[in-house]
Amino acid sequence: MSRYIRTTEYIRKQDWCDKRGWTEPFFQDNRWYAFPPNAVIPQPIPRTWYDYRLTISQLFGFLLYRLLMLVIIYTILETIVQF
Repeated sequence: MSRYIRTTEYIRKQDWCDKRGWTEPFFQDNRWYAFPPNAVIPQPIPRTWYDYRLTISQLFGFLLYRLLMLVIIYTILETIVQF
């Protein structure tokens, strides 16, 4: 994950925590954690739509890559069959 994405994600998580009274968000084991009000054990921050946005864009990129490969393979096979 790039430093820019991690920084903007931290700001977003900090805003989420500020609105709900949670403190000290941190990233560990591919999850965001923070301390709920009056707690001594950090809890995972619930995932939001934005957390899945990157996953959706990665899936779109994968599908686009597969489509491109199919077009290339089809073009190659069409060229071979014409000879």
